[in-house]
Amino acid sequence: MALKATRSAHIQPERPAHGAEIVNRTAFAAESPNGNTVSLEDQMVRGVEAQRQHTMALAVWQKSLDILRFSLGRR
Repeated sequence: MALKATRSAHIQPERPAHGAEIVNRTAFAAESPNGNTVSLEDQMVRGVEAQRQHTMALAVWQKSLDILRFSLGRR
């Protein structure tokens, strides 16, 4: 599966960074009879990915804070 740039300013990496998966967003795209193209599955995948990134950022922040406290002699 190849990446597709939707705008000329987008940068296309040769491979996903940090082991990230490329998700085919069009796999879920199916227009309902009322014209709605929102996919609950796609939104759930995006929500889980955002939660994973948030958890990782908090873990990095907490470890950095622990290192700073340790260097100041506080535990």
